[in-house]
Amino acid sequence: MDTPAYFLLNPLKPTTFVLTKKAREQLGPRFARHGIAVEHLATADDWDEAIAAVIWAEYQALSAIEREDRVRLDAIFDLQFVTDPLYGIPPTSLIARRAARHETIQTVLYRGGLGSSPTPQSPPATPGLRGVR
Repeated sequence: MDTPAYFLLNPLKPTTFVLTKKAREQLGPRFARHGIAVEHLATADDWDEAIAAVIWAEYQALSAIEREDRVRLDAIFDLQFVTDPLYGIPPTSLIARRAARHETIQTVLYRGGLGSSPTPQSPPATPGLRGVR
């Protein structure tokens, strides 16, 4: 299974896109639960900020036991792959993407790599995020 495609890109203007029906049906309600209207997300940066806010909210809502459930975590953190096409990253196997993400997490949190703190921090405030009520 490849990473899902939620955007139709304009080959003549690579920075412009429209949402697919799949994006409106799958992402619209999920983002709306967190006060974000996907129709108002106009740039890759807008999407990245919204994705970070949704991931943070959904993760924080999990119990300690739910945070151990790999399937549930994948369902939340796979949002990280949504904007790949906007950056020219081709569709890739979700299994491969998840493995790469897991390896990065292991490096950062447990091996002290990338100079990151092992304590999760809240995302920065996003006052400019459009589409947030």
